[in-house]
Amino acid sequence: MKKIIIAIASTMLYAVILNAFFLGNKSLTLLKCNYGQWGYEYGYIGIYEDSDNNIYKIFFGNNWCQN
Repeated sequence: MKKIIIAIASTMLYAVILNAFFLGNKSLTLLKCNYGQWGYEYGYIGIYEDSDNNIYKIFFGNNWCQN
């Protein structure tokens, strides 16, 4: 039973890590990815949230936003 619980917990942790984008030492979760204007350029803009509920916008250009 203990091994099953450890396996489930590690699987959930692995899923959280795969769904995170790191900016410095902060883990960010993708909220939205839209195509739009950033200054004079157009491209994909990711909107992320960290564990402190701070919102970040990151410009990716022609590349899709990273999870």
